[in-house]
Amino acid sequence: MWASVIPGAHWGPTKGSFVCKRHLADSDVFRLHPYNLEDGTVKQIPLAHLRLRDNAVSSTFNGAASYLLKVAPTPESDPAERRQDVDNNQDKRNEFLKSDIICDYEDFVGNMKAKFDNVQ
Repeated sequence: MWASVIPGAHWGPTKGSFVCKRHLADSDVFRLHPYNLEDGTVKQIPLAHLRLRDNAVSSTFNGAASYLLKVAPTPESDPAERRQDVDNNQDKRNEFLKSDIICDYEDFVGNMKAKFDNVQ
């Protein structure tokens, strides 16, 4: 699976294939091994060779051409939640539209800063 996310990789991995640790998220790499001592405490011992979390996938490709990178789609929010947000903000929109009326150019220039401050 990890070979499919490497940009420009048009090959199949072999037993000797590997990915540099720079391409993995820190959360995907185990650097320490917990060791239980006789007194019941746990000591973290540095691993001589890093180990990967199950299903770890390469995700960092600094310097790769942008057309080679696959961008994950942003997850959509629930339609009911989006409708609730729209309904909750209706009063704010109506208030903004009422205050956004420009009478003439002088009104625009004179009140521009105040109008922009009210938007935020």
